[in-house]
Amino acid sequence: MGIAQAVIGTSLLVQQAPFFISMPLPLGRTLFAVSLLLLLTAAAGAFSLLRR
Repeated sequence: MGIAQAVIGTSLLVQQAPFFISMPLPLGRTLFAVSLLLLLTAAAGAFSLLRR
């Protein structure tokens, strides 16, 4: 469960990075997509661990 929370925290941090650091638009969108994938993976992992 702690790993899922760490991945969720990381995805939220990566999601906020384009607002704090100036970067090209495609890179910002890519970081946003990666953070959403991390968030979905962490949520699916946490859900599967809670279902045991």
